[in-house]
Order: sequence, then C-alpha cells, then structure tokens
Amino acid sequence: MSKQVLQKTIVQKEIDEALIKYSEIQGQENREAFLLMSDGLKLIENMSRDNRSFVEIAIDLKLTQVSMRNFFDEHPELQDRLELGSDKKFKDVERALFRSATGYDVEEIHLNQRTVGGRVIENKDIYTKKIPPNPYSIQYLLNNKKKMEYKKEQQQSNLSDISGIKVEFIVSDGINGE
Repeated sequence: MSKQVLQKTIVQKEIDEALIKYSEIQGQENREAFLLMSDGLKLIENMSRDNRSFVEIAIDLKLTQVSMRNFFDEHPELQDRLELGSDKKFKDVERALFRSATGYDVEEIHLNQRTVGGRVIENKDIYTKKIPPNPYSIQYLLNNKKKMEYKKEQQQSNLSDISGIKVEFIVSDGINGE
C-alpha cells in the first residue's frame, strides 16, 4: 500500500473517530465547545485536508450553513484550521509532483508458496522497481518554479531554430481589400 493511500486512510480514520465523539456530545453549546478544543480543531483540519467542502463539513457536524458560518466568524481559529488543512493537501500534491518529476523507487513484495514433502514453504521476494522521472512533471515544475530561467533558455533555443525562415509582410491600406 502506498504512503499516500495509507496517509489518506489514517486521516479518514481520525475523522471517523472524532465524528463519533462529536455525535455523542449532548447539546449544541457542548458541541461548539468541543470544536474549539484540540480534538475539534484537528477534526476541522482533517476534514479540509480530506477535500470536504464547507457544506459537507456543516452536514457532518449537523449544523446549518448559516450557523456554521456564524460560528466560524466568531472563532477565527476554526477558519485557520480549514486553511491549514487545505495547505497540507496542496503540500501533499507538491510532494507527489516533485516525486514524479525526479523519479522514485517502489518496493514490490511477491509471496510464493510451495509444498515440499507435505510442508508449506513460503518464500518472500522483494524487488525494487525504479519509476523514471515523468517529463511532463519536469516541464510543469520548470515552467512554474523556475519560470524566468527556464523561459529564457527556451526563447534562446527557439531563436536558433528559426534562423533560416523568411518572413514577408503584406501591407494593406484597407480600401477595396488591398
């Protein structure tokens, strides 16, 4: 199982556990107090990181959108946690893009079983598979992270490619299509 899938599973598990705690709390005031404590703030952050919209979070918290918006306006730390979760999500994407651009290794485990003399013998083979750099990821990173340097190099290489082209201009005064 990849690290990203495992990480997603852990975040989802944390959300589920916190929502169970939240649902067991009686009374709206007590639920709001829970959201302001560390478990509640972590819940908001994880829900944002899990790519849930404001509306989806309100539904999960059994709040109307209006009451949730008012509550978030009264407590800016909740809005900060929404943004933090979103920032972490984008950091995950940036790490995945960089990994794709630079290439990486993946371990594959193959389990083999065979029976010898009535006994089952298990053999575990571990292979390291090299995933090469993705040229589209490289191009994207260079175009966006090193924009000025990369664009300058591209322009210079494009100028050398067009040295033998003849350009002809036709000037028209706009009268009678001439």
